[in-house]
Amino acid sequence: MQFSKMEMMQKMDIIDESDVPASSIAAAAEATMQAASESQLDASPKPPLRMMMKGGRRRGRKGGRRSGGKKSRRSGGKKSRKRKGRKQPRPTPSRPRPRPDPHPLPQPPHRPAPRPFQPPVPQPPSPGPPPVPLPPGVSEWRTPGGLQSANWASSQGGLVVSTVQLPGKIAGPIKFTQNVRGPSSMNMVADPIDAASVYMSWTENLPFGRSSKNDEGKIHVSKLEIHPNMPAVLKDDKVFDGFVVAGGVDITEDGIVGTLCAKYVSAWIKEFQKVEDAPAPYGPMLLAVCEVDTKTMAKRTPWLIGRLWTTEKESNMRGNYPHSYWYSKGIAANGQLTYSRKPQMWTAFYGATIGKHSGYAMRSYKKDAPKAQPEYGTMPVPETEVEYRRVAEGDFNDGGRKGAGDHSAGWAMRYNPIVGDLYLQQHRKGPVFQQQYGFTPAQGVYVIGAFHRKGEHSGPILTNGEDSAWLEGSLRPCGEGMITAFISPEGSTCARVSKEGKIEKWRLIESSIGAQCHDWDKHDKDGLRMTRLATLGSPESEAKCGTAARFLMGYETEGVRRWLLEINGDCEPVSDPMDVTAHTSWPILQEWTTTRDGAVVWATAYPEGSYWPDPALDQLPAKEEKAFYPARPEEKDQGSVVLASPRASQWASVSVYWPSGKMPGRESFPPGPAPPPPVPPSDNRRRFNKNCRRRRVVPDDVDETWQAKQVR
Repeated sequence: MQFSKMEMMQKMDIIDESDVPASSIAAAAEATMQAASESQLDASPKPPLRMMMKGGRRRGRKGGRRSGGKKSRRSGGKKSRKRKGRKQPRPTPSRPRPRPDPHPLPQPPHRPAPRPFQPPVPQPPSPGPPPVPLPPGVSEWRTPGGLQSANWASSQGGLVVSTVQLPGKIAGPIKFTQNVRGPSSMNMVADPIDAASVYMSWTENLPFGRSSKNDEGKIHVSKLEIHPNMPAVLKDDKVFDGFVVAGGVDITEDGIVGTLCAKYVSAWIKEFQKVEDAPAPYGPMLLAVCEVDTKTMAKRTPWLIGRLWTTEKESNMRGNYPHSYWYSKGIAANGQLTYSRKPQMWTAFYGATIGKHSGYAMRSYKKDAPKAQPEYGTMPVPETEVEYRRVAEGDFNDGGRKGAGDHSAGWAMRYNPIVGDLYLQQHRKGPVFQQQYGFTPAQGVYVIGAFHRKGEHSGPILTNGEDSAWLEGSLRPCGEGMITAFISPEGSTCARVSKEGKIEKWRLIESSIGAQCHDWDKHDKDGLRMTRLATLGSPESEAKCGTAARFLMGYETEGVRRWLLEINGDCEPVSDPMDVTAHTSWPILQEWTTTRDGAVVWATAYPEGSYWPDPALDQLPAKEEKAFYPARPEEKDQGSVVLASPRASQWASVSVYWPSGKMPGRESFPPGPAPPPPVPPSDNRRRFNKNCRRRRVVPDDVDETWQAKQVR
């Protein structure tokens, strides 16, 4: 310290107290203590002292100034400039000159004031919970590879975003970006026991379509650890070789993570093209479930959950998991996988093809289904690579659910742990209707496995007066019923449906949507389906409902602005909407997960070198050159060879919304400002089209029978 250094020089007879007047020392001490006190209130960082001495701050001024307001001598070999009328002390001639001291004056010992924390803008009131202590050297603002942003909601919950490096580059969607608005699926599921652990499946950025050995590609199951004031950390990663696409993910009660994983089978694609006279994108891929035991992170042998494609039986050519057909991928992205605990069933849903037709397919298997031999066809790979198991039979698999060419255009699905059944939402060219899958007897207006006249399974149309659900978002259990968020022609909406299929609550949350001029008669090519809903503050398995329950809703408004809002089980807002446009995004058709502590987690990625959403995107539909994440392009149009994504990134962006009581205050986060997100361009901003008028539309091919089935 400066004062101790001066004492040492006195002991060495290098300097005497007579060189510095006592009044100057006392004044300096008083000024220094005053400056230290003031610095605790001043949030602006001070320049280092050596910069003040060596930099240009004092060079242009005569004599310079100390913090106490008095002029100081220049140290060194030259004499200080004297002021008229004031006597300057002279050094004792018999003593040697002191060596130049980088510090202008001795100062009394004191503790330097800590640099104040500058929180991200906006600055909400500090939440109530006590600060969580920071492990030294673990948490810091850094992009990439650290905490990126923290924002507080009016409820005292908040959003924390960080980046984590994965062991490979992340693949983009195949060919089309508008239906995804992000990379290839990065679905997540929370550990049912460990509140700090989540699991994510993702696809490595590799080409496929050239090999006849069925060995191309890699998909991953990564274990991440999350904490409120620390960045997400990659704890483990398991690779499944020979799979080219990862889809939905879920976890069993005993910790077995399963994810959809698709394998390119060259012989299937070639035979399909001959038989169906259809291009490769419609062709079948082998769809399996890749599993990891989270207790040991040991891989298990994948098993077939999709169709075993063969020409030996016509039904085996229906319900194909498609190579890359855009319309089918627009229904449910790379597919959804759900585990139902009471019946202990795995259920897959995916957009499917039947020849050149599009539709959907569903298949359910017992958790420990026995291995079997296929009745028709043969497995294209040995059972050490993919097992063939016995499919579950029941009313839930009746009708066209194994493969329907009904031109489905959207889908949502979730398990209700109280009832023990799956509930589904689906639409074609018309409003959304809801179904009960059929693990349990039909309730109310639901009919298990029965056909509507156009191939749809019976279920209530989600409608309320003149408004109807048109684009699916999310479903979550709410007591014995389900709460849902979706887009209607009126805007982003929340509704609660009883287990009998009755509409109990209906509330418009926000009238503005991302594309004001969306054509409701057409498939969602605009990329509108950003409405999400997830259980907040408690595990999803508890299925809390009513005014005490909390859910996190995400939605998008005009100008491509994204918002998060807390609502209760009656669809009533319980927080102010929080604008998170600059900080996070989420891919279309990719669900959020809820941890055991009630935190909501999701992941995405941005093009190489970018770690935030693109601030230049302000209108939908986006142009192809403004892709959200670069797609994996085809080598040639309608071909079977898919190349790696250009500008692919190795960094995942992990967003965690912590509920009230779990989100720490600012003082628990690293000091200093968070990395600033990119600034939107100030020019070349496109004007929003204010001339279109959204209205409720009944397409020409949907007659009045659907209105008769409305359940109010």
